[in-house]
Amino acid sequence: MANNLNQLTKLSHQRGFQETHVYVVDLLRRLKEILGEYRQASSKPKPSGMNRKEDTT
Repeated sequence: MANNLNQLTKLSHQRGFQETHVYVVDLLRRLKEILGEYRQASSKPKPSGMNRKEDTT
């Protein structure tokens, strides 16, 4: 994680704070969308046949 922060700091120095800010805000927006989709997918009810142990007798 520290390496990622160092990369963002270097990018900020090279391109300027404003452009880096726009880039980071866009990444955060995309991450938020992905997490929202993941939460929706994981909260859907599972089919009735899932998670049943089969009778082995």
